[in-house]
Amino acid sequence: RSLCVCVVGVFGCVVRVCFVLDGYGEDRDLPRVDGLQRQVCIRDRTDGIAKKVLPGVAYLEMVRAAIEDALPATDAKVVISLQNTVWAQAIFVKQGSPLQISVALFVGQDDEIEYEVMSGDDNTMACHGQVVLQEAEFHGELDLETLKARMTLPSIPSVDLYAEFNTIGLCYGETFQGLETVHCGKAEVFAELRYADLNAETLRDDKSENAYVLHPGILDSALQASIGLFYGRGDDNHQLALPFALDSINIY
Repeated sequence: RSLCVCVVGVFGCVVRVCFVLDGYGEDRDLPRVDGLQRQVCIRDRTDGIAKKVLPGVAYLEMVRAAIEDALPATDAKVVISLQNTVWAQAIFVKQGSPLQISVALFVGQDDEIEYEVMSGDDNTMACHGQVVLQEAEFHGELDLETLKARMTLPSIPSVDLYAEFNTIGLCYGETFQGLETVHCGKAEVFAELRYADLNAETLRDDKSENAYVLHPGILDSALQASIGLFYGRGDDNHQLALPFALDSINIY
């Protein structure tokens, strides 16, 4: 398998989970990780060469999987909250070169569970943050139409968005072109996402052990919507900018 989960400890150095990318393998039965590295490229602005990169949001799904493997079996509904996430370094991959990615969970100084995502034989730090386990609470539904009505600036269609991404050096495969429209406000955006181009087998399904919970294509597309905060607002430098930190994400 290209995805191998190896639990080698319990809370202390809580657990280490290893994910192995088999170097652009064509094994379509492994949608959780393998294949994602073929979907996103960052093009160097100096030499024009596009480098394959594992999407940073995929790390979050790896961390979630590691946490679920470490937790004892229970019927209680637990919310996994990933907090203070920092994407420290991109993970680039090369054709024909298998790459191991490790997720380590351990108890920090304040008895908080911390996580680190590392790549390669030298365990280069790619991402780190904290984990908080919470009881599930229902906070009510959001009024989407009211939120959308707050967006008073012109909307941006997907064809313009992905043309802009390509201009600044981000080349997305169709799985990561999930934005339909971004509605813009003065300091916020409201994005509409589509699922049509996603492989149905990679969406969460109790029948498939390889299904995602945090689908990287959906999550990355949501983060892409941040381009609406500055697109067409007088800044025509077309500078490459990527999110490097996330305050929190709650997984129900």
